[in-house]
Amino acid sequence: MLRQDSGVEWWTFVVLGFLLILSQVFEFLSGAAGTRWFGGTRWGAFGALIGGIGGIFFIPFGLILGPLIGSMFCEFVFAKKEVRSATVSGVGSVLGTVAGMVIKIIVGVLMIVWFVVDVIWV
Repeated sequence: MLRQDSGVEWWTFVVLGFLLILSQVFEFLSGAAGTRWFGGTRWGAFGALIGGIGGIFFIPFGLILGPLIGSMFCEFVFAKKEVRSATVSGVGSVLGTVAGMVIKIIVGVLMIVWFVVDVIWV
C-alpha cells in the first residue's frame, strides 16, 4: 500500500537525530555507570568516560579496552585503589559499555523501523 506522496517528513529527521544523540550519550555514560555500579569512585567513572571517548579512535577494540583502561588507570593512580578493586571497577566499565552498546543497537533498529514506516505507510 505505497502511497504516491509518501516520503520522509521533516519531523522524522528531528526524531531520528534526537534518538541518535540520545543513544550516543547513553553509550558513553553507561561505562561510567557500570564503574560506579561495581563500586568504583568518581575517578574511575571519569576514566571510563574519557577512555570510551578515546577508544572511538581505535575501533573495534578501543570501544571495549578504552573504558577498561581508563577506569583502571584512574582508580589506581588518582583514587589510590589497589589493583584488585581497580580491576573490578574496570570490569564494571566494560559491562556497562556492553550494555550501552546493546541499547544502542536496539535504538538503531527502532530508528530503521521508524524510517521505513514513515517512508512507506505514513
